[in-house]
Amino acid sequence: MINAKNENFNLVPAWIEALDFAEKHGIKVMLEHGLLHPETAYSKEKLEQLDELIDKVKDHPALGAYYVYDEPQPTHFHAVAALVDRIRKRDPNHLSFVNMLPIYAVEGKRGTDPGRTYLDFLCQYIETVKPDLLSYDYYNFFQKDDGKPYDLENYFVNISIVREAALKGNIPFLNIIQASKFLPNFREPNQAELRWQVYTTLAYGGRGISYFLYWGPKSYMGIYRDGKPTESLLTPIVQLNKELKSLGPELMKLKSTSIFHTSPIPTGGTAIPSSEPVSIESKGELVLGLFDSEIGKAFMVVNRDYHSNQLLTFKVKNKSEIERFDRDDSSWKKLRSDNLGCFNIDLKAGDGQLFRY
Repeated sequence: MINAKNENFNLVPAWIEALDFAEKHGIKVMLEHGLLHPETAYSKEKLEQLDELIDKVKDHPALGAYYVYDEPQPTHFHAVAALVDRIRKRDPNHLSFVNMLPIYAVEGKRGTDPGRTYLDFLCQYIETVKPDLLSYDYYNFFQKDDGKPYDLENYFVNISIVREAALKGNIPFLNIIQASKFLPNFREPNQAELRWQVYTTLAYGGRGISYFLYWGPKSYMGIYRDGKPTESLLTPIVQLNKELKSLGPELMKLKSTSIFHTSPIPTGGTAIPSSEPVSIESKGELVLGLFDSEIGKAFMVVNRDYHSNQLLTFKVKNKSEIERFDRDDSSWKKLRSDNLGCFNIDLKAGDGQLFRY
């Protein structure tokens, strides 16, 4: 837990015994407990025990959330809803965490678009459970038996549907990103691939990032393996967490309005219409996320190519000056256009930059 704090994490799953230790070290706990399970909703005795547990922890300074369930099927939704409602009535100040399945794990219906099935699945969950947060995972980086890397093709399909469901439900969403070689056909993401997952999520309006897997046995191939750090994963994640800590207060002021891609358009993506205020003048694979806020407009551009850096050139209609957010000192810096009215900035592989005007 001391490590997690120093690594710029702000919430860790842990048992009740860890609360005092977490408070001492300034980190929040997502509480794990045997009573925090949908089956509790069917037992009067367990519900009474749950009430006692909530009363015991709800005012603890280190409590951040309750870990309720991972990847429920529709048959679980009503039990999850009953449990979340019970917790919320007893403690309205802390969220109940539930993580949802990715699109490839939701059973389809013959003759129905899988995207429509997945959106219906998420909307049914939101309508039934009324969660405070929509969390999901989609692990994207795989390898063949000969070690040749490949990516799944529906990453942007999945995140676009999650974004749509979250906007419909007026709740934030969180992406649990791949940070392990948990299964034999997984590949361990490199620094740029980790960055790509984080910044594409932010461009789509995501409000939270979690990593799978932080701690586990060596066979799980996560960030910590039998208590020993995997520096190839930990070092870039510590840096990403530092950037998220800087960006967070600004991103929380924004509401996602549109999301677009440059050519070649990936599955699930949409080209940038000429009517949009931001136009990309340079070549390259990019994501453009547009946002509104109470004080103006903002947008994030992400380098969709996690292999290569690129020079980004763009224009903003009727603007010769905009501001770029500096993650190093958490400040907005003026960016002036060149003689052609273009703004130019270097983008590292998989990286994103936030702008406003």
